[in-house]
Amino acid sequence: MLDVPGGSTVSGTGIIVYTWNGGDNQLWAIQPAPNNPGFSVFRNKKSQLLLTVPPVAGGQVIQVADNGQDTQLWRFVPTGDGLSNYVINKHSGLVLDVKGVNAWDGTPVIHYKQNNGANQQWYGGVPNVPG
Repeated sequence: MLDVPGGSTVSGTGIIVYTWNGGDNQLWAIQPAPNNPGFSVFRNKKSQLLLTVPPVAGGQVIQVADNGQDTQLWRFVPTGDGLSNYVINKHSGLVLDVKGVNAWDGTPVIHYKQNNGANQQWYGGVPNVPG
């Protein structure tokens, strides 16, 4: 589960995976991106900040105020199993990835080149529809 640690509302906080606990820091509204058909933004319910890639490829994704940049735009691409999707950032072209193929609470979520690993396959969201 994508998680903002400690329920932080601070811009620049790194995103982690964590076991579902029902907190608003784990709830993300996936909203269509204006003027970018096929892309979405992820808005955290607690902080109201958007899931954003940092300037460095492979870096931990963070939450930042809406800035209208491609670093905050994501698209869903089916993995082919009929259940999960790759979540690809428009700016970097890299996918959301649980670092090191770990599922432990607190593991950073990064953006990384697609390698078809289970740590890059996400459930939920909306499949990408050509726009």
